[in-house]
Amino acid sequence: MNAPIQVPQTLRDRLLKIRELSLRGVDGEREAAERKLQTLLAQNGLSVSDLDVTETRRYWFTAKGPGAAALLIQIVAKMTVVNRVAYGIGKGPENKGRYCFDLTPSQYVDVNSAFIHYLYLYRRESRERLKRARLEAKAFGIAFYHKFSLHGPQAPKDGTEKEQEPKPELLAAIIGQMRAMRGEAWLKPAAQIDA
Repeated sequence: MNAPIQVPQTLRDRLLKIRELSLRGVDGEREAAERKLQTLLAQNGLSVSDLDVTETRRYWFTAKGPGAAALLIQIVAKMTVVNRVAYGIGKGPENKGRYCFDLTPSQYVDVNSAFIHYLYLYRRESRERLKRARLEAKAFGIAFYHKFSLHGPQAPKDGTEKEQEPKPELLAAIIGQMRAMRGEAWLKPAAQIDA
């Protein structure tokens, strides 16, 4: 029986990434990746079976905050091309939010970089959605008060207080909420101001 061929780690990682692209790519990516893989294998006197040595080890990730753990598990499932992901959870308060996965070194690099990237995007977008939700909630409250005339008497205008105009985004959201309460169709904020 022949001993497995020792492939330098940098070459192995490159070939494995190209192989993954040949398996999961879209459109012309698959075919181009397959051609590139076959060329590199031939140049180095290797076959696909030489890449199948999968030495995994346990890698730990920290996934703290809302949605971070689910995002990490989703990324591991995508990168390892499995339907079920087995993982361990750190025990004790010092390990809260720590998850471990059995991965190859190249999978670890892919998962780690993807997790950092997508976690940043996830948090940025959730902050934006939270701002919009707060604006909508404030607009709903104001529209509700006006619908049922729940506002108190007007303060006398003696010139000491400045009356603040609502921001255009808030005004558009209030108009939309009031129309929705009257049973009218909901319009996008730009269309609300024009109507």
